[in-house]
Amino acid sequence: MRSLTVKLTLAFLLIGAIGASLVAVLVGLRTRSEFDRFVSQRDQDALVQALTAYYQSHGNWSGVDTMLADTPPLNFYSRSMKLIDPAGTVLLDSGKTGSDVPLPPDWRTASTPVQVNGQTAAYALFPPTSSQPAARPNGPSPDVQFRERVTSAALMSAGIAALIALLLGLLLARTLTRPLRELTLATEAMARGQLGQQVVVRSRDEIGELAHSFNQMNADLARASQLRKQMTADLAHDLRTPLSILRGYTEGLQ
Repeated sequence: MRSLTVKLTLAFLLIGAIGASLVAVLVGLRTRSEFDRFVSQRDQDALVQALTAYYQSHGNWSGVDTMLADTPPLNFYSRSMKLIDPAGTVLLDSGKTGSDVPLPPDWRTASTPVQVNGQTAAYALFPPTSSQPAARPNGPSPDVQFRERVTSAALMSAGIAALIALLLGLLLARTLTRPLRELTLATEAMARGQLGQQVVVRSRDEIGELAHSFNQMNADLARASQLRKQMTADLAHDLRTPLSILRGYTEGLQ
C-alpha cells in the first residue's frame, strides 16, 4: 500500500523537479542567445575601434577594404558590414549587396558612428537579426546589456516555471482530493436518509481504506434498516392476526 504521505511527497518532488528543469532549460536557451549577442556586439566594437585607428593613421578610408580583408579576425568581424560616410555614401559593403540597394531610412540611428577627434568620420552599419539588434551607440556597454538580459531571462523563466508548477499543483490537488469530495457527497446523501450510497475506491492508500470502510458501513446500515423494516412489518402482521380473530368472535356473539 502506498501511503498518502508518500504520494504527497512524490507530488511535491515532481513539481519541484519540473520547475527546476524548466528554469534550467529556459535560462540555458536564453543565456546562449544573449551570449551570442554579447559576443557579436564585442566583435562589432573591436571592428569600430580598428576603423577608428585606421582613419586616425591614414586620414581617409582608402584601402580600408584591403586592411580588413588581410587582418584576422577583422575580416570575420566585418562580414555583412556597410561603411557609410556622413553624407550617406556607401564606402564599403562587405555584404556584397551592391551599391544600388537603398539604405534603410533609419540607417543613422541603426549604425555605430566611427568618431575621430570628436568628429564622425563614418558609420558602421551591421545587419540586425533576431538575436542581434542594431547597435545603439548611446546605450549601455555590451557587458551591462548582457547581464541585464540574462537577469531578465532568469526572472522570466522562473515566472513561467512557477506558473506551470502552479497548474501542475492544481491538477494534482484535484486528483488527490477527488475521493474526498465523493465521500463528502455520499455522507451528505446518507444523512438525508439515502442509505446504500457507494463510492469508487480509486487507490489503496489511507483515502482508499476510508472509502472502503465507508462503503462497508453504508452497506451494513442499509441492511440493518431493511431488516428493521421487515421486522416491523412482521410484528404488525402478527398483531393483526389475533385481533382479527377476536373481533370475529365478538361479532359472532352479538
